[in-house]
Amino acid sequence: GEVRVALKWLTNAIHNNSVDSDCFEGLIAYYGKPKASEHVIKILNLMDAAGVQPRHRDFYMTTFKALSASGARSDHIIEWLCKMHDQEHFFDLRSCNEVMSTLIEHGDVDTARSVLENVAQKLFNPDQVTCQIMLSGLEKSSPEKAVSFLLNMLLSLGVAPNVAHYNSGLRACSRFGDTRTVRGLIGLMTESLLEPNASTFEIAIRTHAYHGDLKGAKEWLEAAQEAGFGNSRIILNAMLEVQLSTAASNEEIMGEGEEAHSQRRKRAAAYRALEWVKELHGSSSSALGLWPLDANGTSTLIRSLLEANLESAALECFEAFLSDMKEATSRTIQGGEGEQWTREIQSAEWLVVQQESQPVYEAFIWHYSASEDEKKVSEWLDKALSSRVELQSRWFAMAIMVHIKKANIQTARNRFRQMHELGVKRDACVYDLMASIGLGTSMAQQQQQQQQI
Repeated sequence: GEVRVALKWLTNAIHNNSVDSDCFEGLIAYYGKPKASEHVIKILNLMDAAGVQPRHRDFYMTTFKALSASGARSDHIIEWLCKMHDQEHFFDLRSCNEVMSTLIEHGDVDTARSVLENVAQKLFNPDQVTCQIMLSGLEKSSPEKAVSFLLNMLLSLGVAPNVAHYNSGLRACSRFGDTRTVRGLIGLMTESLLEPNASTFEIAIRTHAYHGDLKGAKEWLEAAQEAGFGNSRIILNAMLEVQLSTAASNEEIMGEGEEAHSQRRKRAAAYRALEWVKELHGSSSSALGLWPLDANGTSTLIRSLLEANLESAALECFEAFLSDMKEATSRTIQGGEGEQWTREIQSAEWLVVQQESQPVYEAFIWHYSASEDEKKVSEWLDKALSSRVELQSRWFAMAIMVHIKKANIQTARNRFRQMHELGVKRDACVYDLMASIGLGTSMAQQQQQQQQI
């Protein structure tokens, strides 16, 4: 109803010659949603017919975002890019890069490629940022497209690939387990006198490890260490996963059955990985003896320990991670003294905990929700609440799901209310769970009746 009123006033303004681009911008932004491209085009055509020229660059960016989000055809987007080019002070390569980035965010890689070839390449000289944006979209589609673009950048666009470009090509290959092309691309990097960085080695390690080539993964680990990245945390995270994979594949255990064999294998792998991390933790090379893994690596280790029923070890890792993270923060703040300085250090420590420890808390909440341990799920969600870490809707969803399964309906409702009180967004998953409470109660009543019988 309000949109119809807005269109009515817009029509009156056009008839009275009292209209500018600002009058159209709000409606264009409103229709910037899936399957509404014809409405966006209709408003733009109405503006064209009224002879209205955009007054500022922001209008064009609003238009491109709306066209991208609404799924407009590439020819419409290119048409408006060319119109924007007529207003030379509004249009530059940065604007073109922003349009391509917006298209890729909405999953329209083909239109972004069309903008690159029909606008950026013809009207400007694409730069390294342009190519990185294009590669970031191609790396999610297929390795052939990403690698082909990468290898032809210099010839077709006049842009020499840098390390970040090569890493995008490597990620595309990694998604499809193409270890051969990963080796080839890194070889080309070195031939081009580009030095691989920590991310390059991490991609190579994970690609080989995830696809069963543990020997290849270890070779890249050694190469990373020789290149001086042995203490990089993303490399250490990758090394941890190789440790877990290697231990699990090498361990020969006689089990009473398939399930027992699997559990004992997990336990052996987790224990060996833990010993490796402890050895790093105590070594002088590990950031002055601090915990060697970041939050994601620590989360991986904790999940493996919990799956192996090594709960006390998982808790020990959690405490070491938090303690050393605070210690590392306080070491970076030096030179002050007194009560005010102490408060500033404590504030900085809490800020780091809030920003960095989400994956670690999630590891516990996810594990206990999967095993339907109602008491432990509540315990770890409450720990997250008291730690002031940024709360996630999915954590509450996990807890609510377990409460409903255990027929503890009132506790589920309390958690739902708690989300509102704490300002945690309640997404569709949470509402679906709450909507299932009637069914959950009915099932619980049926179970009680069956027990009585």
